[in-house]
Amino acid sequence: MTEPEDQIRRYVDAVARSRRPVDLAEIAGRRPRGRRPRRVLVGAAAVLCVALVVGFVIVEPGRHHRTIVEVSPSPSTVSIPSKSAGPCVADALTVTSTHGERLHPDALPPGFVLTEGDETDLGARGQLTYTTRGGNDPPRVELLRYHTYQPLAQLSAGTSHHDVTVQGHAGLVSDGAPGGFIAVAWTTAPGIALVVSGYKLPETEVRTIADGVRYTPGTTFGYPVHVGFITREDAIARVDSLQSAHAAVLSSLGEVEALTGRSWSELSVVTPVWVVSAPAAPSAFVIDASSGTLLGSVARRGKLDALTDRSTAGCELPLGVLTRSEVLALHPAEPGVKLTAKMTTLTDFAATGVGAGFTQCMLTACDANVPVWVLVSTATDQRFTDEIRGPAGRPRNTAPGSWQVIAVDARTGPQDTDLATVSLGAGSPPAALGAIKDLAGP
Repeated sequence: MTEPEDQIRRYVDAVARSRRPVDLAEIAGRRPRGRRPRRVLVGAAAVLCVALVVGFVIVEPGRHHRTIVEVSPSPSTVSIPSKSAGPCVADALTVTSTHGERLHPDALPPGFVLTEGDETDLGARGQLTYTTRGGNDPPRVELLRYHTYQPLAQLSAGTSHHDVTVQGHAGLVSDGAPGGFIAVAWTTAPGIALVVSGYKLPETEVRTIADGVRYTPGTTFGYPVHVGFITREDAIARVDSLQSAHAAVLSSLGEVEALTGRSWSELSVVTPVWVVSAPAAPSAFVIDASSGTLLGSVARRGKLDALTDRSTAGCELPLGVLTRSEVLALHPAEPGVKLTAKMTTLTDFAATGVGAGFTQCMLTACDANVPVWVLVSTATDQRFTDEIRGPAGRPRNTAPGSWQVIAVDARTGPQDTDLATVSLGAGSPPAALGAIKDLAGP
């Protein structure tokens, strides 16, 4: 941290300690940090493996210090200008998410600890993993929550099934899955199924764990298109005593968190904020655009400049949803690669051949309005497929060029759909990807 930035931080902290913190009524979680994507090879050399019982999870990020400074009340407010009359479908989306959805096992075998996942905020396809410490290939327990109406037998890769009762609900035990997993599944509420999967554990142990699982559905919140906020001039005036500010960008706390890595875990990701800065300043200040409260500062480096100013008219996504410039800053193109980004919905993406493997909507009920950025990279060389080798290490793909596609849940916040797969192949990308309609306009 530079000396000027340290002085500003210490000043903000001192003011925060001298005042009563603002009452925060709306609480939402934070966006999980990125995960290393898994790779799915598409084409003649492809192998698509969809794991029904074993999946990928989100590791909870560390908590960060939050500074709140109260400012003069009753600032003047304005509203986000009306969107353009052009073909903009994105700002008509009704986007929602969930925070506070929880899953916890009261009964675990001795020595088992949580190693992956977040019990207090599940992802869209929530999963928790518990293992013992040390040793190679130790026993483990996995808890999964599905939003689905599929028969319970389809939630496991098991080959044999028999009925059981779990917490007063009809359930199913599945055995014979690859790897020796035993799964107990039951429907805890309409459209919500829970699965406990045990590896190297007897059925009686897995059933005992299932009987002690506690599930909390959480609370749904929406991503607004129109909000009221203090004026740009008022926002700049809030930090004039700290540094000479010249610019302010209207955004959301979720977008700022995604681009900077700092978290305000007590605040909603859809909180409108002004990000105020001076060109040469090491820090930018984050101000609650509804109340004028100074929330703290963030380092001005790298991706923060990609924030989209929501105070101007145009075709923009709901507040708290990543815009094109923001998602491209988070997933930049490699040198020598052409990268295109299109906004679509989860169900429309699932309708493509590539998207079906990403979303697994055949297994879990996909929300039709979940906004997804589809990022397609194309190269003239074989950089995306050079790992695919045939006998004696010879390249198996001979078509010119290569491609890969990454799908990103555009919502900031805890309910991050598990789209960690990367699909790739030789030659040109599938035509279905090029035919995706871009909901965010040109």
